Amino acid sequence: MFEPVSRGASQDTFRQHSVVASKLLDSYSMFDWGRMPDGIPNRGKFQSYIQAFIHSKISSVEEWKNFLRSMDALALRKNAPAASHFNELADSFPIKSSDLGIISEANFHSGNFENSKLTSKMIQSGEQCYLLSESFQEEKISTVNVLGKSVLDFSAWKKLNGRKCLPFEFDCEFDGEFPKVTLRCEQNSNSTEITLTEASLITELSAKSLEEVILKAVWIAGFTQYQMKKVSPDQLKKSIRIRMGMEQVNSGVEFVFLGVMISFTEIEAQLQKYYSSTVWGKTVLEIQTQARSKGFADWKRYCSEPAPWLDSELKNSFSNQYQKLILGISTCLSE
Repeated sequence: MFEPVSRGASQDTFRQHSVVASKLLDSYSMFDWGRMPDGIPNRGKFQSYIQAFIHSKISSVEEWKNFLRSMDALALRKNAPAASHFNELADSFPIKSSDLGIISEANFHSGNFENSKLTSKMIQSGEQCYLLSESFQEEKISTVNVLGKSVLDFSAWKKLNGRKCLPFEFDCEFDGEFPKVTLRCEQNSNSTEITLTEASLITELSAKSLEEVILKAVWIAGFTQYQMKKVSPDQLKKSIRIRMGMEQVNSGVEFVFLGVMISFTEIEAQLQKYYSSTVWGKTVLEIQTQARSKGFADWKRYCSEPAPWLDSELKNSFSNQYQKLILGISTCLSE
């Protein structure tokens, strides 16, 4: 049986030997608070389905050929800041993936762990699915005090041998033809952003290897953007967050695609506006500002104000948007 491993703001994770099962949830976090009191219906299903959809495409030689011939790929090539190296990396795709398929929620609870691929029929049934993947080691990043200020300590992560998740994700936002890439470590409660210098020191990757994994993440984000155009012709502005793993091989380091999460700029902006207008939101933002200036990480214990529930009209509006996207995925699978 799968045993529970972690409970995140929007995801529950389970493990059985070397296989991980992930359930993506309707819940979400604001201002790095953790799970809010309620969720947005259809949000978890959309994230589950779109991940399974992208995984089914990303390992296909034909899908990559189609993408690399597209205007989207041409625009990426033209605007890449490291054009020569970026173009060369296109030949390395499809990239190795940790994906092992999916299982339905009913099979998960009954102990039937036979994996399958996402189908239009499964989506139309409305059943939630669990994403299956190979296990890559993760390490909770601890904090240490330096001159009275909290500093992240990555030493335990560095000691991990074998396959492991990179301790930060690649947040790709398409404002133009080439995305703005931000490295984010969600375990940093004061500021999630990681600089390139910090990423190099944390991972001890060579400059060449660090550039390689960033540019591979950009190619994957471009591929995801291309696939999303089939799902939703409206092309909502979005942030595409890529998770990557690494393992040592004879030739050096090999990078593995672990997953993708998509957040929509308009939905996030409306959530930010709503919660920042509440007493709870104002309190949290004020405490966070003080925490950054004083360098302490345990800011949540200074907030006694309960997190509010989301406005029902906003919740219904967001839920309907996710439902439209789910129907778009179903349509793509039916073609």
